[in-house]
Amino acid sequence: MAESLDDALRTGRLDLHGRTRAEAEAALLAFFAAARARGTLTVLVIHGHGTGALREHVARLLDAMPEAVADYGPLPPREGVGVKVRLRSQPAAKIESPGRSEHIASTRDLLRAARRLEPPRGT
Repeated sequence: MAESLDDALRTGRLDLHGRTRAEAEAALLAFFAAARARGTLTVLVIHGHGTGALREHVARLLDAMPEAVADYGPLPPREGVGVKVRLRSQPAAKIESPGRSEHIASTRDLLRAARRLEPPRGT
């Protein structure tokens, strides 16, 4: 069962087990946006062993987000199979820009999309 975004933010750890690539991507984007907005700049992303397809997809996503991801590396085995990600803080220019409400709206839309992908609680 996929964890809620609130649970992931509280623990600073997003578990992508059981998600498709599209679901994982939406959850990752929403998680990073919300974590950065909260000022949480070090997070864990658990992708698991499996076939390695999700691990590779996560690595490609992280490499494609230099504006959000400062760096990342593998977790020690005792912490799970995933990566530790250091996020960049929100640039002051973006936060103070006239398009701030548009940025907030797009973040809100990402969060809603990620929540729609989660299974109902209690199942």
